[in-house]
Amino acid sequence: MRDLPETKIRGSRKRAVVAAIRNFGRPFTTEQMFKICSDMPKPISRATLYRILRTLREEGTLKDVFLPHGQQVSIYTKSAIVCVVECADCGLYANCPGISGSLASAMEGTELEPTLTAIFLRSRCPRLTDCKKLTEQEEGVSF
Repeated sequence: MRDLPETKIRGSRKRAVVAAIRNFGRPFTTEQMFKICSDMPKPISRATLYRILRTLREEGTLKDVFLPHGQQVSIYTKSAIVCVVECADCGLYANCPGISGSLASAMEGTELEPTLTAIFLRSRCPRLTDCKKLTEQEEGVSF
């Protein structure tokens, strides 16, 4: 993923959280990440996770997107423009770097310098079988 930031990550717990975020590979809620981190061989507490996520936000590598229906998702990226797609069938979130990249290209050469521009789309998973498979993997995680 070319939009992933390259940061100097110190501390084994922080490295574990960043690895979990990268492995998850799409926008996530804090609760989703807590479920993953609490199931690790060396579980990470909620307080530690919140501190690590706050540090990543302060470094600028974790972006928060507040969705219209009140949900907040986070995206690990170096891009200032992000597009979040929510599946209308299963409720899972995905990052849409193609749209984000197109907007970034369109803004080049202008005086606009976004600190964070977020776009929210509601659509359907491209293939229903993928949607069902992902939903089964996420069983027990609230959206």
